[in-house]
Amino acid sequence: MNLSRAAIDYIAISGNSETNLWTSIVERVRSIDLPASDDGKMYRIVEGSDQLVRSMVNDCQIMQSNRCSILYSTPINQVELLPSNQTRLRTNNGMSQIFDAVVVATSPTVSQFFDFEPRRDFIEKYLALRQIHYTCSSKILLFFNTSWWFTQENIQGGSSITDLPVRSIYYPKTTINQTDGGTLLASYTSSQDSIIWQSLSESDAIELALQQLIKIHRNSSNMRNYFQGGKVKHWCQDPYVRGAYAFLAPFQETELVEKLEAPLSNIHFIGEYTSFVHGWVEGALSSSIRAAEAITTEPGTVVPTNGIRTISINFLSLVSVFSYYFF
Repeated sequence: MNLSRAAIDYIAISGNSETNLWTSIVERVRSIDLPASDDGKMYRIVEGSDQLVRSMVNDCQIMQSNRCSILYSTPINQVELLPSNQTRLRTNNGMSQIFDAVVVATSPTVSQFFDFEPRRDFIEKYLALRQIHYTCSSKILLFFNTSWWFTQENIQGGSSITDLPVRSIYYPKTTINQTDGGTLLASYTSSQDSIIWQSLSESDAIELALQQLIKIHRNSSNMRNYFQGGKVKHWCQDPYVRGAYAFLAPFQETELVEKLEAPLSNIHFIGEYTSFVHGWVEGALSSSIRAAEAITTEPGTVVPTNGIRTISINFLSLVSVFSYYFF
């Protein structure tokens, strides 16, 4: 099928993929198909995603015999695979401890800074961590004391896509009993669309996003009267992530994915970038299950890389899991 240049541009803008046209077609199709699967059902954690982490911490703290401990504010600088197939972790403050198994739960952009030893055993891993396309993303949140999107335009959730720099706008699900304001995701950008916002101060980015929102919602040009402030998040500037999520370039699925998810002896790598569900919590969870099963099953067992299911895990050995800070 032949398309005109104008048709291609229209599809790229309306599909919010204008800056990702060069990426893997498989990745692009998957990113469209996943949100549309399962009858379009989406789930969220009430009161914030940090509730998941808090729940895991609580489960850790109630384990008997000190079988689970958490160490905060202790960055790792070296991961050494020993001849005994155990792993020694060294921290910036000189602390050293040996574990039977280690799970590296950091992003590839952070993992590159770890000193994996002996380095010759990690050549393929370093290559994959360097080469994977790990994109930037930015969010600009605006706070209002009146839900103008509902009271004036009857918008009850959903999103808008525009060719303005804000690109994507996401509206909170609102009902007649919830009109006293809320938080609007006024801009959600990725790739080079994100980069252009990173050069601005937070106050300038918030003001420009508000101006563009007014331009789009001309029937609600009085929204500035309800405006209470804003917040900007650039994932590429986050020191604990240094990027947003994996979005593969052509051929990276066949050339890098196996290298990214492959363990090195008792050192396992997890995260959405090691799964086939990039950019979603589901990908991170499925990779975690893969590592947990690999640690607790017999050697030589083939562990699936996709799909989330409930498993019973009984940790019999000393295991370390670290996500920039190790636990």
